[in-house]
Amino acid sequence: MVTTLMPALGAAATLWVAVLVAAPRRPLPGNEVAELVYSRLLGRHQRLLLVAFVVTVAVAFSLLVALSQQAGGAVSDRRAEMICPPSPAGLPTCYHAVPGGWQGEQMSEDGTWRITGSPVAALPLAEKDRSLDS
Repeated sequence: MVTTLMPALGAAATLWVAVLVAAPRRPLPGNEVAELVYSRLLGRHQRLLLVAFVVTVAVAFSLLVALSQQAGGAVSDRRAEMICPPSPAGLPTCYHAVPGGWQGEQMSEDGTWRITGSPVAALPLAEKDRSLDS
């Protein structure tokens, strides 16, 4: 997802290089034509500077959104793969797939998840829960 923003990063970098290269030089004093040209070039340079700034802000915002979606997707995908059977004890115990079976995690009082034991081959669900799956 971040690689799709590379052209936009290149465009922003190109605009900043253009801002540096296109900086007008001050004219010699007393030359009215050079002063008029300088004022026109200065206005165009300021416009180019504004465009470079706006594009950079847009690219930075897009990069921030892309990175947050990428990071948030990994956490939500893991939680989506969890199976949480009804728990009579109050605090839920959920299971997620790991190599070699299922790993149990129990929610603690402060809202964090703690691993409970080692991975098991089958889920320890009640018989009534198994009959619902078939």
